[in-house]
Amino acid sequence: MIKARTPTRTLTFTFYGTPEGRRVVSHTGPQVNWARPTMSYAVDPRAPRNSVKVVPGSGELGFDVTVDRTVYDRNGRVLRHNVFKSH
Repeated sequence: MIKARTPTRTLTFTFYGTPEGRRVVSHTGPQVNWARPTMSYAVDPRAPRNSVKVVPGSGELGFDVTVDRTVYDRNGRVLRHNVFKSH
């Protein structure tokens, strides 16, 4: 089962399952390549010609981040190593 929550400004996923003795080690890298939010446009075919509607957004700065994850079996052997990049 996967449970998603947003109690604050952070999106949190919690994973539930049957214990298999695995150990997961992860490291989140620094937040880099900060960027201001940009304006996005969409065409509404029902809107009057040349009209523009501004839709409020979060206005939050964006960034890139990398998470490095290694999964070990119950004997300490590496099952998998992943690098996840988010933009």
